[in-house]
Amino acid sequence: MSLILIQKTASQGATQTPIEGGKQQVLAQAGTRYEVIDKATGKAPAKLVVKRVGPDLRVEVDGEPVLDVQKFYGETSPSNPAYFDINQAVDPDAGEAAAAPPTVTITPATAPWDAIDDTFLLFPSALPAAESNMGGLLLAGLGVAALGAAAAAYKHHRDSKEDEAPVMPVAPTKPPEPSPAPKAPSAPNSFADNVGKVQSPNSTAPTTDDSTPGINIGTIPADTTPKLYVDGKETPATYDPKTGALTPDTPLTEGPHDVTYTVTDSAGKESQPSGPIVITVDITAPATPAAPGSYVDNVGKVQNPTSTAPATDDSTPGINIGTIPADTTPKLYVDGKEVPATYEPKTGTLTPDTPLTEGPHDITYTVTDLAGNESLPSGPIVITVDITAPATPAAPGSYVDNVGKVQNPTST
Repeated sequence: MSLILIQKTASQGATQTPIEGGKQQVLAQAGTRYEVIDKATGKAPAKLVVKRVGPDLRVEVDGEPVLDVQKFYGETSPSNPAYFDINQAVDPDAGEAAAAPPTVTITPATAPWDAIDDTFLLFPSALPAAESNMGGLLLAGLGVAALGAAAAAYKHHRDSKEDEAPVMPVAPTKPPEPSPAPKAPSAPNSFADNVGKVQSPNSTAPTTDDSTPGINIGTIPADTTPKLYVDGKETPATYDPKTGALTPDTPLTEGPHDVTYTVTDSAGKESQPSGPIVITVDITAPATPAAPGSYVDNVGKVQNPTSTAPATDDSTPGINIGTIPADTTPKLYVDGKEVPATYEPKTGTLTPDTPLTEGPHDITYTVTDLAGNESLPSGPIVITVDITAPATPAAPGSYVDNVGKVQNPTST
């Protein structure tokens, strides 16, 4: 705290002197007004105490002497006094309607008795019990006449030497502690994905094609409001108390995001953020795969791991699609319809789980990423399935005999 001594005279105006390096001393001058202020507020310090110590006026702040106005009770008189002004600060907890506290002025008329060796409290903002010579009589906010009357009352009390127990000052009531902010909520562990072919109200997938996933935060404390944060920045969002989902109002950008949330009470106090749920938004489908150029035929007498024959007696030919992109899954389409199939990554074959019907087929495939984005279909490979043997031929009725003297092209 920086303290300033103000001295005002009618002829010279006001001068300001910093109070530094312990207690300062000035000699009282008749007609001069003295004041000690806190530089930060321009008002008297909160814990200011003013005492008469013999002929001097002593000022203490926080229990430490900071100023002696020497011979305040000797060099000046009630008819030609010096003054000490106390311009009190408004209590910040008193509210807007509270009146400003009065300015207290102390003059030599305060504590005017002759026992100059006495110590007498003139203005108590903080009164230590050991220094209470006056039975706890508090004078804060009193005017000059009241201060003089209090001094006279004290002198009478001292001279009467009554044995009554002193009444100590009552400590001010401590203001109630401010209510704390809500505690940090628990981290969400799932989200509602309602976009695309892969949907779930409680998805835990690391990737989604839903750019406005509903974060499942559940029920929040009464009289609180949730706020959504994406990568540490508050994002406008809508909370649905029925589902407990907090959904961003605008789509998230593609890529990974740390998503957290807070709750704010009715007093405007916001909790610390929850732990994050990490969600990668991916709305871009994989590239269209290349058309297959061969298939595996492992049925019948004619077999080939890379057959390009237009027809086969293998009704579950393994389509050679090769290695597919990481984190994708292939789907088989026969004549434009998805067909359940099994992919073998070692051989790169995609084989239908059930036999194809006889006849020609356009066979294509796609790849789908973790977010459910599916590529366009590849070009087709055309395969005719033929598992029907030809009809039994008729028995021959003749033969060709072209040797010897007797020859006949239709000999029977």
